[in-house]
Amino acid sequence: MKHLPIYNKEYRDLLLDFKLYLERTGYNKGSREALPSCLREFFYRMEGLGIHGLDGIMPGHILEHWEYLRTRPSQRGGSLGESQINHHLYALKTFMNFREAVGDLESNPFGALAFPKPEHPPRKVLSTEEIKALYGACETLRDHAMLSLFYGCG
Repeated sequence: MKHLPIYNKEYRDLLLDFKLYLERTGYNKGSREALPSCLREFFYRMEGLGIHGLDGIMPGHILEHWEYLRTRPSQRGGSLGESQINHHLYALKTFMNFREAVGDLESNPFGALAFPKPEHPPRKVLSTEEIKALYGACETLRDHAMLSLFYGCG
C-alpha cells in the first residue's frame, strides 16, 4: 500500500516529517519503510472520508480503520494477519504520539483506545523421545554440534 496516492499537501508533509522522525530516532531500515506505508494507507482512507487534517481525526476514525484492516485482503491473498494489523496500529500510535509531542495535537485520538493484542499459538515443546530421535539422526559430529547449538538457543 506504499503507492497509494495522497493528494492532501498536509498529509504528504506529515508523511515526510514522520519518515525523518523515524530516521532521527534510530528506527531500523525496515521500520522506516513499513511504518510510513501503514500511515499512508490511513491517510488515503481519511482523504476518502473527506478528512483533510489532523484536527479532523477522531478515535472513531481509528476504530473504523481497525475494522477495515480486519477485513482488508492481503496483497498476497487471504486477509491480513493479527500481527500485520497490530503493525498498522503501532504505526498510527507512534505517529500520533510524535505529533502530540511536537504540539500538533491537543488530544491524541489514539490515547483513549485499547486494542486486543495479537494471539500467538502456544509453542510446541518436543518430547524427550523426539529430541533423542533428532540427535540419533545426526550423521556427523558437525550435525550433532549444529543441532546442539540450535536446540540450546531455543
